[in-house]
Amino acid sequence: MMQQPMNGGMVPQMPPQMAPMSIDQQQQQYQQQYQQPPPTWQMPPPLQQQQQPPQAPPIWAQQPPQAAGIPSPQQQQQLMQAQYAAAASPMSAQTEEIRSLWIGDLQYWMDETYIQNCFVQTGELVAVKIIRNKLTQQPEGYGFLEFRSRAAAERTLQAYNGSLMPNSEQAFRLNWATLGAGERRQDDTPDYCIFVGDLAADVTDYTLQETFKAYFQSVKGAKVVTDKVTGRSRGYGFVRFADEGEQQRAMSEMQGVLCSTRAMRIGPAANKKAVGGQQFQKAPYQSPQGSQGESDPNNTTIFVGGLDPHVAEDALRQIFGQYGELVHVKIPVGKRCGFVQFANRANAEQALSLLNGTQIGGQNVRLSWGRSPSNKQGQPDQTQWNSAYYGYGQGYDAYTYAQPPQDPNAYYGAYSGYGNFQQPQQLAVCGVGKGAVKKSLAGGKEVDMILEIVIAFLSKAGDYLVPPVGRQIRYFHRYRENVEDCGKQVEKLGGMRERVRELVNETKRNGDLVKVDVQKWLTKVDQILLEAEAFEEEIKLNKRCFGMGWCPDWSSRYKLSKEARKKAAVAVELLGDGKMDNVSVPAPPPGLEIFFDRDFVAVESTTATMDRIMQALQDDECDIVGVYGMGGIGKTTFVRELGKKAKENKLFDCVAMAVVSQTPNLRKIQGQVADMLGLRLGEESEFGRAGRIHARLKNEKRVLMILDDVWAKVDLAAIGIPYGSSHKGLKIILTTRRENVCSVMGRRTKKFPLTFLSMEESWNLFRENAGAAIDSSTLNTVAMEVARKCRGLPLALVTVGRALQDKDLREWKTALQQLKKSTPLKVWEVEHDVFSCLKLSYDYLESEEIKQFVLFCCLFPEDHDISVEDLGRFGMGKGLFRDVDTVEEARCQAQAIVKHLKASCLLLDSDKEGCVKMHDTVRDVAISIASRDNGTFLVRAGSGLKDWPKKETFEHYTDISLMTNDIQKLPGWLQCPSLEVLLLGENEGFEEIPNAFFEGMPQLRVLDLSERIGIRSLPLVIASIPSVSQYPRLLTLPPSLKSLGCLQTLHLNNCKLGNVSILGKLKKLEVLSFCGSDIQLLPADIGGLNNLRLLDLSFCQYLQSIPPNVLSQLSQLEELYMGCSFRQWSVEGTGGERSNACLSELRLLHRLVVLCVEIESMSCFPTDLHLHKLLRFEVSIGCDSIKCYPESRSLHLREIKDMLIDEVKVLFKTADEATLFCLMESSMTEVAGTNLNLNMIKTLTLSSCINMLGLACNENSSDLQAVFTALEELHLRHMQSMFVIISIPLLAASFQKLRILNVQGCHQFFWIVDFKLLIRLQNLEEVLIRNCQKVMTVFKLPVVVDDEHVLLFTVRKLALGSLPNLSSIWRNGSSRLVLLNNLKEIDISFCNRLEYVFPYIVAESLLQLEILGIKWCQSLERIVAKAEGSDCIQSAGFPNLKVVKLEACEKLTSLFSVATDEGTMLPKLKSLQLRNVPILDRLCSESFTADMPSLEELVVEQCKKMESFAADPSAYGLQSAPRLIKLQVDGQILDAKAIQDLFKAKV
Repeated sequence: MMQQPMNGGMVPQMPPQMAPMSIDQQQQQYQQQYQQPPPTWQMPPPLQQQQQPPQAPPIWAQQPPQAAGIPSPQQQQQLMQAQYAAAASPMSAQTEEIRSLWIGDLQYWMDETYIQNCFVQTGELVAVKIIRNKLTQQPEGYGFLEFRSRAAAERTLQAYNGSLMPNSEQAFRLNWATLGAGERRQDDTPDYCIFVGDLAADVTDYTLQETFKAYFQSVKGAKVVTDKVTGRSRGYGFVRFADEGEQQRAMSEMQGVLCSTRAMRIGPAANKKAVGGQQFQKAPYQSPQGSQGESDPNNTTIFVGGLDPHVAEDALRQIFGQYGELVHVKIPVGKRCGFVQFANRANAEQALSLLNGTQIGGQNVRLSWGRSPSNKQGQPDQTQWNSAYYGYGQGYDAYTYAQPPQDPNAYYGAYSGYGNFQQPQQLAVCGVGKGAVKKSLAGGKEVDMILEIVIAFLSKAGDYLVPPVGRQIRYFHRYRENVEDCGKQVEKLGGMRERVRELVNETKRNGDLVKVDVQKWLTKVDQILLEAEAFEEEIKLNKRCFGMGWCPDWSSRYKLSKEARKKAAVAVELLGDGKMDNVSVPAPPPGLEIFFDRDFVAVESTTATMDRIMQALQDDECDIVGVYGMGGIGKTTFVRELGKKAKENKLFDCVAMAVVSQTPNLRKIQGQVADMLGLRLGEESEFGRAGRIHARLKNEKRVLMILDDVWAKVDLAAIGIPYGSSHKGLKIILTTRRENVCSVMGRRTKKFPLTFLSMEESWNLFRENAGAAIDSSTLNTVAMEVARKCRGLPLALVTVGRALQDKDLREWKTALQQLKKSTPLKVWEVEHDVFSCLKLSYDYLESEEIKQFVLFCCLFPEDHDISVEDLGRFGMGKGLFRDVDTVEEARCQAQAIVKHLKASCLLLDSDKEGCVKMHDTVRDVAISIASRDNGTFLVRAGSGLKDWPKKETFEHYTDISLMTNDIQKLPGWLQCPSLEVLLLGENEGFEEIPNAFFEGMPQLRVLDLSERIGIRSLPLVIASIPSVSQYPRLLTLPPSLKSLGCLQTLHLNNCKLGNVSILGKLKKLEVLSFCGSDIQLLPADIGGLNNLRLLDLSFCQYLQSIPPNVLSQLSQLEELYMGCSFRQWSVEGTGGERSNACLSELRLLHRLVVLCVEIESMSCFPTDLHLHKLLRFEVSIGCDSIKCYPESRSLHLREIKDMLIDEVKVLFKTADEATLFCLMESSMTEVAGTNLNLNMIKTLTLSSCINMLGLACNENSSDLQAVFTALEELHLRHMQSMFVIISIPLLAASFQKLRILNVQGCHQFFWIVDFKLLIRLQNLEEVLIRNCQKVMTVFKLPVVVDDEHVLLFTVRKLALGSLPNLSSIWRNGSSRLVLLNNLKEIDISFCNRLEYVFPYIVAESLLQLEILGIKWCQSLERIVAKAEGSDCIQSAGFPNLKVVKLEACEKLTSLFSVATDEGTMLPKLKSLQLRNVPILDRLCSESFTADMPSLEELVVEQCKKMESFAADPSAYGLQSAPRLIKLQVDGQILDAKAIQDLFKAKV
């Protein structure tokens, strides 16, 4: 007989007549040994290296060579079936070789996918088989590997055996799978085992084995028992010896010896087969009730359980009859159940799936398959599994803790959880005697018979008992039914959770918020599914006991049945609540926090004014606060900062701000208010909009409304702002240049002037912007004089200081003279000093080009978000930029000038991406300068005009801007011989453009006719209203347009256009934009624009037709934008007459450098388009564009099922950004390998891609290459098969630039980043991990590592959420290498197994931490773990910590363990919020008190042990908080005076 080779011995030859065995045959061989006692030792011993292993007959037939890589599961199954068939031939068995290996010591989570990935680099693995228990389907801890050849198997054995497994601290355990037919794998050497308890959590099999092997040479192996659900150590294990003497010595000598950090408890281990003298055998396995009816295609009978007693058979017939013809309906008398038999199986299946769990007669019914009438007379014997039970750990389950003759507690200390010691169950129920039960243990059929008798008796008895007793007994009777129903409901709930998650993800992608009840529903579902998973393991354990011939635990059976019914009811309730189509609420727009702090000059005078205003806002006698001061004094920046601070301090529930301006536009003001309130206004009338705003504000308890740049009394009611007694919780802040405006707003108004800065404050601000060079003796005197001329105006000090930065003495003196002489022209309300300063800044601009650019910016309305892209396009058309030959060069010029002007404070940042703003005072000065030369600029943008301005002549104007007005009618003809720029964009919509309107504008170069989305966009039913129907549905371009022979830039955005063929006459046109227009056909005449450089068709969703060869004629085209637009590309080479353009036409555009295009499928993609040569591109295949105006090289793929074509592969190699969504397996195979060389990609997003295990490398490459060397952002979303980011050793350059790691919804990860990847992440800044169900640790560190590595030094933000199994963020073993010196923010939520956040040694490095937020971490006990072996106080502290928010941490006992010699010091902490932290009783350790000199807000809610905090904060560890302005304890807020009294001894 063939046996496992011992200690590296030779492999005996198999008899020649013996056929090779397949994997399944081997599994069956093992399982058929149940009828015999379990072998003493079931695991093959480790093989030593064999020099020349002998040849042996094959186990599987040889397969022809295939391409390297692992076949898909389907391919593997086909391959293995073919091999099994071949293995049946004795002839082939004699001629082929053994090429299979046995692999053991597998952890419970190591499945086929993991094992495949372990050996993928060999390129030789053909198939993997993990052996599973037939009853529980749990892995048995071993399996088999098949390779292409014996040589490949031998190489793998020699290379891998004994080495560490990937992402694990466990070594490979491999051996030859040499097993003959009819043999048992066994170890005939002596086997002596001991029990080892009190093991530390980090002790592994290898650690335990090496601990004993250091003292005893006969150690054969060791096993640490783990929990099959969590994978965590259960604190005990077993060690096997070959020598009995060493076993006895170990029992005494190793008692109390340290293993890792804990002393071991040693005891004897007994074989389970001899425990108590009882031999336990496996009972025959019976399939669950109803399974036969389910599998019988002829069965059409449905069992209806849980019926209301008042339901009659006719009611059942009526309900079930809707699904098909019924044969029979029966409700047994006195029973709360029934049977419905259909004539057709399909109808029965439909009724079963749709009616199960529904209400009939007021109660939810449970449906299952009934017994088929044809099977009532006797059931065929069920398949019986007679096989030995192989417990997890392969051989160690044969052992258990042996109780010694004396009291075991005296010897072992009553340590719970050791072993699986079993005691025979006894049963004496309802007259069934103990002897009968004991006798029944000998065979499975007798057990089944007795159980059926007992259950039937109890069920019948239950009908005659009082309802409570009967209900309890029925838990026994309906055990199986309850368990099955629970499983079905939980499965349905899991499916519904995935559907809701998809809706949630879509909501987040759209920028909206998820409803709170939806989030709560998901949290409840996550919890119930986790509980169901653990419950399922209990069911399996109970079934295993019954299936092995032991009497079931009746108490457990009752409890499980009751628990199953309870969980099913909860699942049904959640299923009802989960029927939701809308999970979102509109997200509020960004508040005042979008404005940068650097805009605010925090000096002593402004800080004092702000403090007084904050007090006034809390005064019930004050409704309005007026802030007044001259232009340029900094009123706008001041009130923004004031609003932010008021919101941060929780003085108001919401803060809104609107700019009123000199010419108020009521609709615009209402729109700004509504935007900041998150309110959508659908009303057309101003009165209706005011009513909506009024109602919205009334719903808020405390509101702060900021009205900026007010010039006269504001009609608050017209805007919709409730005032005075109508809303006592609403406060108003207004800014104005005129003090009297504050007075006319009402008697309950308090006025606060913003005055000039003091000389000291002015000099400090001026020096900050002009540079330290002005401290020199050469410049200091004149610089002081210049600063004095700025009169303490922040705007003047900043602009002049930056204008004179790095200038020499001569230029400083010249500037001083200009400041003394400069006088403003007719600039409305611009003071002389401000004008002089800003005029000086303008004069000192470096070039005439930049000066003209500043003047061009004043053409846009006040407080307008000016698009930098529009500035580039318009500037190119006007000829502002010199020496530019391409659109890209013009764009770069515009961006460079904007950057320079922002540095000079002549332009400001906007909260809208890609835009800038111009301060209203700067704009006034610019208009004044632009109008001084015979008034060449006419600027009435945003002035509320309803008619064309009345002027005697327009002949001298070069630039006219009437943007953002309500002009409806244009003059019939204008004489404008010098006009170059005409901006009429964002008007409501002209009635028409007169035919001769453009004839008098021969020099016009820039024209903007874009419409505000308004009257032409109304639905047809509204457009039919008489007052509206005067507007034509389409805007018609007049014939005079062709007279614009010099026109170079034309914008027709958001217009409803008809025929635009006339545009083909504009031969000098270079920029043409239809963005957002309702154009349906791009006319062939467009092809005649042979000077066109930029064509923008973005968001033209109705564009259906582009005639063939139109695009190819645009020979000068440099940029083509078609995002969210045309997709109907014709396929090249399809023959016949094409109706639309095809992508191959782009080959002829030799000057094309920027492209955004959407493609329906890869079949439309030509093979030689060479898009990779473009400067920027965004190519979207099967999906919408993401950006539409690409800033880099982007490739987006969705649901690609075919192999990637060569052109797409080339794009991958050159792309900076790639998004892959729902790619199928064939496509992912190519993407996942390094053969695509993805080293150019900077941003990679993978979402819901099929069967992708990890970011794998090319397993065929003998020379490893660096991978993802340029990657900066990695986003992994819903990668359901991925379990590791990278699985091979990495070269130094790999992932070296990664800054952001974002993993969401990836449920196969046990850890996110292992050590070999972590040491490469030297630039990592943000880590975001959310909703990964199996993650146990984020950063997996080894126990022992060199000190040369410094880890996570660059990380700035760490966000972890919905990680139910997370027990540690990093391993303690090597946490001394973790230095979080740059960590600024950490956010943790819904991590219910996390006990602490920072190891003690890691917390010492948190010098930059600013924000700490933790919520719903119910096992969290400490923020910082105790030091090893002690409860040391952390000395480094949190010197920069500003915000702490803790919520729902029910076990938290320690908050701050930070102390200096004087006590706990948190010098910058501003906000501390504690909610639902019931057992926390102090803010810091009892030996110390805390000083928080910057604390402004303190909230203590639902903290039972701190309910009296407001009475004596020092008793809870708070010594002083001199800046505290808000103290809230259980809903009660102390006013400022009470807080001062509380701390007056310390202030």
